[in-house]
Amino acid sequence: MKLHKITSLFVFALACFATSAQPKAEWVSTSHYYGIINENDGDAKCTFTLINTGDSPLVITNARATCGCTRPKYSKEAIAPGDSMTISVSYDPVGRPGRFKKKIYIDTNTEPKRSTLEISGVVIASEKTIKRFQEKSSLVLYDESYESSWGKINWCKTPIDLVK
Repeated sequence: MKLHKITSLFVFALACFATSAQPKAEWVSTSHYYGIINENDGDAKCTFTLINTGDSPLVITNARATCGCTRPKYSKEAIAPGDSMTISVSYDPVGRPGRFKKKIYIDTNTEPKRSTLEISGVVIASEKTIKRFQEKSSLVLYDESYESSWGKINWCKTPIDLVK
C-alpha cells in the first residue's frame, strides 16, 4: 500500500513538472522608429530580437503585417530555451509619402500566443511621387524647410506650383 502511494505521488509530481515546462517570448524591443527616410532610398529595414526565456522550445507559427508594404522574415526553426532569434522587417516606402505606422503580428506557441511589433517613420516623397499626387488630387504642398534633430528637412527640392 505504501509503495502504491509513493508511486502515485511520483507520477503526480512528474505530471505537474511536465505541464509546467513552457516557452516564454521576451522581446528586446517591440517598436522601431526609422526616422526620416527618402522614398528613393529603397526598402527600410530593421530587426527585432526574440529571446526564449522559458524552459521548452519556442516556435513562431505565423508572422504577418497590417499591409503588403511591410514584410517580416523569420526562421521556421524552434528557439531553444535561453536562445534568441532575429526577425527582419522591411518597409517599402515607394508611393507612400508622409508619416507611417505599421503593426506586425507574431504568433507563437507561448501564452499569450500573439506579440505585436510596430514600425514607424516619415517618408520624404520623390519628385515623381509629388508630381503624381499633384496630377491626381487637390493636394496642396508648401515649400518649407525646418530644423529638426536630424538636421535641415527640405520638403520640396524643386519649385512647384505653391500655395502660401
